[in-house]
Parts: sequence; structure tokens; C-alpha cells
Amino acid sequence: PGYGRQGIASTLLQHAESALVAQGIHTFSTAASLVAQPFFARHGFHIVEEQRVERRGVTFRRYAMQKTLA
Repeated sequence: PGYGRQGIASTLLQHAESALVAQGIHTFSTAASLVAQPFFARHGFHIVEEQRVERRGVTFRRYAMQKTLA
């Protein structure tokens, strides 16, 4: 938590996007948690589907998100 809001996740995401484009992949998909969804939305991802998943008897909400890369 002490390293939040310093651009580390954004930098990692940019490197991942560059690597995908270099391989000829132009669609980036993720399953984002409720907490992570705003981060991905700020970086150009849109929600494809809201999902409910169950793990060990607990139901979680997550979002299938996607971004088209340049």
C-alpha cells in the first residue's frame, strides 16, 4: 500500500501493451476486480460484461474488460 499512486501499475500496463503490439496482438483483455475496474477504465478499457464468481462459498463481482491497442 505504501507504493500506491506512484505510477508503477500504469508503467507495467504500458510495457505489457507495448509487448502485445510488438507481437501483433491488438486486443487486451482482463478480468478486473471491483477495486481495479476504475484503474483499467482510466487506461482506456471498457466493460464487456459484469460477472459474479464464487470462491470458497463467497461471491465476488468482477468485470470482463477489453481495450483495442493502436
